[in-house]
Amino acid sequence: MKIEKLGFIGLGNMGHPMAKNLEKAGFPLSVYNRNRAKAAGFEEQSMIREGIAELVEHADIVFSMLTNDEAVSEVYEKILQGDIKGKLFVDMSTISRELTLSIASKLKEKGAAFIDAPVAGSTKPAAEGTLIIMVGGEQEDLHRARPYLEQMGKSIKHVGENGQGIAAKLAINYFLSTIY
Repeated sequence: MKIEKLGFIGLGNMGHPMAKNLEKAGFPLSVYNRNRAKAAGFEEQSMIREGIAELVEHADIVFSMLTNDEAVSEVYEKILQGDIKGKLFVDMSTISRELTLSIASKLKEKGAAFIDAPVAGSTKPAAEGTLIIMVGGEQEDLHRARPYLEQMGKSIKHVGENGQGIAAKLAINYFLSTIY
């Protein structure tokens, strides 16, 4: 297996422990958060990058775990400005299916690959690496990302093409909202 250089954008309550699991596994990792203080604890083993463009430049696979559509749009607008051909982007955020499909299309136009891989679980499973990950995208892209996803989740479910991962996640959220 070729070890790829990883990037992780978004070090909040979920992203921080997820990125830590990649770091603990020994993968070459760069991290970025707009609030640099949230990157505390990554100094010794990983590279803390000053901006999104710098992180993307130094990564083969970029994971993002952001708060909402607005944050994801802002980050991917910056990503799309660079040379991203051959890179794989894995968005693990809970966002709209429409935005997911739009980002996937724009990245593919620039020669990059994309999978939507939202998670089921909270901060404790994120820290323990036991999240459930629902993946929408091409099988070969999932194959490329799987060794890294396995550090963050106990179960990785490929549910179809781009947009199906987030559709599964939103369906679960809707179901849970009806029973609580």
